[in-house]
Amino acid sequence: DKFSLPSGHTTAAFLMASLLAHFYPEVTSLVYLWASIVGLSRVLLGVHYPSDIVAGALLGLTIAFMSINILA
Repeated sequence: DKFSLPSGHTTAAFLMASLLAHFYPEVTSLVYLWASIVGLSRVLLGVHYPSDIVAGALLGLTIAFMSINILA
């Protein structure tokens, strides 16, 4: 069996999107759309499974949430 890890690109994209959405709420839709496209591209390129993208997105969102709360 192949062991699969969360997508680092997707993690970084959702982390950045979350931070931008927090500080600049007017770009929320755009940055989350961008992060979703990054994740989709990883699947379409065949380098990740959809579950890797979901895990990466959740990881990025979690890190952003924790960072915002720690620094607040």
